[in-house]
Amino acid sequence: MKKLFLLFAAALTLAAHAEDITLDLTTATDFTSNAVVYETDGKAVWNGHTKDVWDLTYSEEDAASMLLANDGKFMFEHNADVASNSWGGFTISKNAADTLNQFACAAKGGVKGVGSPFIVAYYQEYLGALTLTFDNFYYPKEIYVCQDMVTLLSLQNGDGFAKKFTAKDTLALHISGLDEDDHNTDTVTYYLAVDSVFNQAWTKIDLSSIGYCYALEFSMTSTDTGKWGMNTPAYFALDALTVSLESTTTAIQQT
Repeated sequence: MKKLFLLFAAALTLAAHAEDITLDLTTATDFTSNAVVYETDGKAVWNGHTKDVWDLTYSEEDAASMLLANDGKFMFEHNADVASNSWGGFTISKNAADTLNQFACAAKGGVKGVGSPFIVAYYQEYLGALTLTFDNFYYPKEIYVCQDMVTLLSLQNGDGFAKKFTAKDTLALHISGLDEDDHNTDTVTYYLAVDSVFNQAWTKIDLSSIGYCYALEFSMTSTDTGKWGMNTPAYFALDALTVSLESTTTAIQQT
């Protein structure tokens, strides 16, 4: 009986993980399938803070319209405005700075360690949610999130636009799925700041409640909001998103 139980437990584990796909940023390419190239001198724009950042971050070329990974299984939207030296959506970075830098995160790298690649997201409230599209319908399982350095320092100290956060303030990241009718499925909310506690490391977020979807939408809300929307810098970092072709429940039933 014990042997049978162990075999059954092993089968459940295999069924639950057989179809898992985890974001691998070493496979990142631009929209034309060319491997991502990182800035080497960091002098492109933004006070020289673009070292180790995707060199098309501030480009309006067709190649920069989307960032791909895992042979196109994950597609991150990206936009830029050369005239104003601005960008939005997602970009990729391996910047390990611990200072005021929008392309750096509190962990100084991705989940694989200091200097490893990670995704930087910039949410522009007036443009709506950021979209990460899949090449198929999947069941999202989990994602890792970390605080961006510009956001973290603003939360801790305030800046010229945003106030220093207190125990009464919150900064929330909302993640929703898009179903076949382009309707939002369940939304998962994670607080990057709450009760004067700020995210400062990679944190795993359970996405299993989102269910079957072809894309994830990301948005943010802050208690520090003014006439034009959020005052808090709307940056965050993500990595190691895992999706599955089948839900854990389905895998257990099949087993």
